[in-house]
Amino acid sequence: MIYKQITCMYIIMLHAWFSKKQIETMKLNTLVHKDGPYKIYVTKDGKEVRASMVSDTMEHGCGFDDIKYLGKVDRYVRCEN
Repeated sequence: MIYKQITCMYIIMLHAWFSKKQIETMKLNTLVHKDGPYKIYVTKDGKEVRASMVSDTMEHGCGFDDIKYLGKVDRYVRCEN
């Protein structure tokens, strides 16, 4: 008997965003953001992006009025101060 394994793989596209106001707010809470408020992600072409947040849709839900779209990112790398 031959069994064929079928797996489903869901690829979630992540969208990176940056808000200076959001970073300043996160810097006030050092317990939660002890590794740093900046989230470093990598794009498919290997470029590092320094974001304040990511979302899985173009609707980021962020209330900061200075938020800017940075583009699509592939994977998380690290946090920075």
